[in-house]
Amino acid sequence: MEGNMILNNALIDAYGKCGEPNSSYSVFFWMQENDVVSWTSMVVAYARASILDEAFRVFHSMPFRNIISWTALITGFARNRCCCEALNLFKQMLEEGVNLNAQTFVSVLGASADEALIGRGKEVHGKIIRYSNSEKNLFNMYLYNALIDMYGECGDMKSAEILFEMAPRRDLVS
Repeated sequence: MEGNMILNNALIDAYGKCGEPNSSYSVFFWMQENDVVSWTSMVVAYARASILDEAFRVFHSMPFRNIISWTALITGFARNRCCCEALNLFKQMLEEGVNLNAQTFVSVLGASADEALIGRGKEVHGKIIRYSNSEKNLFNMYLYNALIDMYGECGDMKSAEILFEMAPRRDLVS
């Protein structure tokens, strides 16, 4: 598979979306060089196929990780109900000083909700507020929905209702 890195990365992604991580790996393996997109696409391909040990191995083999690769693995763990692993990875991400984004918080809040970990969810909510005040405003409809879901799943209906009322925009999920 010589040639165009963009095309090869698209193939890795496409095979991953089709549930064919072995085909993704074949393209990845034969590429002359891999970039962060190639590596992250492999993490996503394995995570989508619920092969989390391989997703984790690829992630830790990456020469460079960015917010997207961290979020891909956190999301993979959260979607596969490996919530403690997702939350531990988020903690490691914070310790390494990786800049955060709204999607990362949405995945972490989902992990907190699935395990009904209200304490961890409140910690994450506090980080969102602090990060939004110091960096940029991360609050969007998806983040509000994730917060509402987390509080609702954890039985704190009052906080869920307050967030619902605060949301500047609502959709069917809200």
